[in-house]
Amino acid sequence: MSDATLPPLRLTGRSGSHFTRVVRIVADELAVPLAFDVVHDLLSLDPADFAGHPAMKLPTLHVPRPSSTGGYSPLFGTENICRKLVESAGRADDPRVVLFPSSDLVRNAQELVWQAMAAQVQLVIGVRIGKLPAESPFFAKMTLGMLGSLAWIDERLPSVRAALGPENSRDLSLFEVTLFCLLEHIAFRPTVLLSGPAGPRFPSLHAFVQAFATRESAQRTVYAADPPKEVQ
Repeated sequence: MSDATLPPLRLTGRSGSHFTRVVRIVADELAVPLAFDVVHDLLSLDPADFAGHPAMKLPTLHVPRPSSTGGYSPLFGTENICRKLVESAGRADDPRVVLFPSSDLVRNAQELVWQAMAAQVQLVIGVRIGKLPAESPFFAKMTLGMLGSLAWIDERLPSVRAALGPENSRDLSLFEVTLFCLLEHIAFRPTVLLSGPAGPRFPSLHAFVQAFATRESAQRTVYAADPPKEVQ
């Protein structure tokens, strides 16, 4: 394939990955086109199956090199990729795109979302797929940590969002995208209970995810199970 026919950016990930979905929502919101390459075997131990990611993680963005060199350069990690997408959209200095707010309250909330997203992956792979005991100290503490983080954010969510600025003053915030993707992933691959007999356990989070789900970018990136790789 010549450089002239290469898509501008390629994303390696999974349709059922919350880290991947964050990138896809951000790209959609910024109108940055992405080609999408699926990692078919999440449990593979071969970095080649993850498009060369040495840690075998998701996602990876492949950025075209200058035409004199050709091919792509990899960019690892959701946060790094989102920063690159904002740059690609020419909105690095746009105050309506909030990636790294100055508020410590939002920084704390964002850190808890990242930690909960990582814990979600470990619980899905370890307990749901690997069939390891959920009551082990490792997974038990992880579960309690996730619930504690969700409770902390739920209690402060109105203040956190207010610290981002008036809602009509921003088109996109990384915190809101990551929080939405986390909550929908917990519903897609249940690890902790978000509701009980009396209704939602986290009412602020419940209302937030319902509202965010109406965005076109969320509707175009709904979680799905990728098909297995076709045998050649």
